[in-house]
Amino acid sequence: MYKVAIIGCGRIGCGFDDDPKRKTISTHAKAYSMLKNVKLVALCDIDKEKLEKYGSRYNVKKTYLDYDQMFNEQTLDIVSICTLEVDHLDLVKAASNAGVRAIFCEKPIADTIEHAKEMIKVCENNRTILMIDHQRRFDPLFSTIKSNIENNFLGRIYHCVFYYTAGLFNTGTHIIDLMRYFFGDIEWIIGEYSNAKSSKINDLLF
Repeated sequence: MYKVAIIGCGRIGCGFDDDPKRKTISTHAKAYSMLKNVKLVALCDIDKEKLEKYGSRYNVKKTYLDYDQMFNEQTLDIVSICTLEVDHLDLVKAASNAGVRAIFCEKPIADTIEHAKEMIKVCENNRTILMIDHQRRFDPLFSTIKSNIENNFLGRIYHCVFYYTAGLFNTGTHIIDLMRYFFGDIEWIIGEYSNAKSSKINDLLF
């Protein structure tokens, strides 16, 4: 039985599944609660009300406002980090140095490339598995597309256009991961900065 904790009880950590219209599992907490070989033993957040709400909902008796206290008191196999990217480096380092065997970290991996490299290095040194939540590549639809590309079912690919909402640095990282999944690592990139004023819909999305 794997002992699991979640740091960050916001939307992706616990909250999305509050919506009764959602037909699929949409949070880390709900996903862990459905697994027979996993026990969600601790929640950590700076919001006490969220801890009380989701601790009660998922029958988690140990809740923490401070992650250092959690790591001192709990022996954990897996930790989900569901906070803003600016906190990821400190949280990954704390979890890995505490002996956590695997870390499931929300995207984007970090707020800077340097922080991302440091996170990877710490986990490599401690032999901690670090996975970023780019789960699209495990979807049967996308694995079929990849197979068709590799088997030349679609012919030679010369050009692809991808669209995504909610900002490149946020959920747009899913599309970058899918491009790498389909076609391999990126060899070069070019970008052009736009001076166009944001529309109201862009303001809402980004």
